[in-house]
Amino acid sequence: MDKAEQTDVFVSFTDADDKFAQKIGAQLEAETIDGSPDGRRLQVFLYKWDIDGSENIVHRLNQALRQARHVLLVVSPEYIDRAWPTAEWAQQIMVDPLNLSKRLIVCLRRDVTQDGDRGYEAPPLLAPLKRFDFRRDRDFSREFRKVLRIVRGQPPARGRSRKPLGMIGASPQTLVPSAPESSFGPDVVDDLLLGNLLPVERHAGIIWSAPTSLRPWQLAKECPDAAPFYVNSKRVWTFSDLTESSNSLRPRVEIAGIQSHTVREFRNHADQWRLTMALLNRCFLEHLPDFVRRDRKGRFFFVPNEDMTDRMVNLGSGPEIGVASKKDGRDGGMDFWVHRAAWISFMDIGESLFLRIEPCYVFTTDGLHSMGGRSVGQLAIQWTGKERNAAVVRQVMFWSRFLRKGKRNIVLESGGDPIVVRPVPATGEAAFGIEGDHIGVRSLVSHVVDDLNLAARSADSYYADESEEGASNG
Repeated sequence: MDKAEQTDVFVSFTDADDKFAQKIGAQLEAETIDGSPDGRRLQVFLYKWDIDGSENIVHRLNQALRQARHVLLVVSPEYIDRAWPTAEWAQQIMVDPLNLSKRLIVCLRRDVTQDGDRGYEAPPLLAPLKRFDFRRDRDFSREFRKVLRIVRGQPPARGRSRKPLGMIGASPQTLVPSAPESSFGPDVVDDLLLGNLLPVERHAGIIWSAPTSLRPWQLAKECPDAAPFYVNSKRVWTFSDLTESSNSLRPRVEIAGIQSHTVREFRNHADQWRLTMALLNRCFLEHLPDFVRRDRKGRFFFVPNEDMTDRMVNLGSGPEIGVASKKDGRDGGMDFWVHRAAWISFMDIGESLFLRIEPCYVFTTDGLHSMGGRSVGQLAIQWTGKERNAAVVRQVMFWSRFLRKGKRNIVLESGGDPIVVRPVPATGEAAFGIEGDHIGVRSLVSHVVDDLNLAARSADSYYADESEEGASNG
């Protein structure tokens, strides 16, 4: 093969993923073979760029496949269905069934079709190959660097080099050197960071508004079945179409003043965007069952059963989980309730929307009204300090499962298009961490901790001395 004609990467794709294929192709051509500014630029074959008018398409594809060091597959359900892409990767499987040469680079772009009708199922001969995950645009840089390492022929990173601890014949000075300050730093290992933000995948795109003379409580009383709404500046705002005759809000507004607005246009105006967020939070409030209340501090918490017994909830699998439990005070202290709780609201970071969950506990004397006072503040600080890492994420996952209501995603009805929230927290990646310190995400979802009892034990020492003056209704 003529070295001058050699291509580094042949990009195999379908028109359904054309935009992404051109993006990764252009990024590859912006790189050099060795990472140095003076190194040779990588060469990419992409048929939309490299097959000119009047050229023989089959001949050029054959030629490019022969000359390419790597064949990068932009995989999606549409890709698997098409004959030409299948022929492009099947030829390489026939030559190198185990892909020992690492010539095939599998990049998963989508796991559902663009119309959402079908999912992705890897062909049996491709399924064993470790793929690079490009399903989310924000992961592009991270995954691209992994692809680039394969193209450059570089070995995987193996973490920070360490000094030998068992070298025979080494002097004590060699075995026990003075510890540099960096030895107290984190290990150079890839670490996956789980947060408390659930990504919003879809939401309504149109907000309707109209003048109204009624106050919010009057509208709620007269329209008990209305879609979520928000009243501001004597206008009612809602995701439900006010021009539809079936809309129960329509008779309570001035029809001549009905307007529609796009969420996108509100995004660049602070006041309108605050109104949008308020409306999203109203949709979340309507999603909650009656046995979840909100106190004066904005915390959502579970209340006991109607007969004032401990409340348990079933998340669809596994044992029931306690969410409100009555505890006996020690040494003559007052009895109290401990409740699973959280601050939950929508927030935005850049152009992305998230449902933020901040787990906490609420303590009451009657099961219904949160307590105040200095001792409760001390208790909250003490208990929050005990909730670390996996325990906090486990609480976030509990709320996520509860809000799903047995569905695949959290789906909030809005009166317009539903608000769809992914139930798995957004993740980040760090190039440092603690080597060997990990926990399986599955265990975070399934593991049940009797945290109400743990919280109660922490509370006893404070509630034993809690005075009537220290309690207040929330």
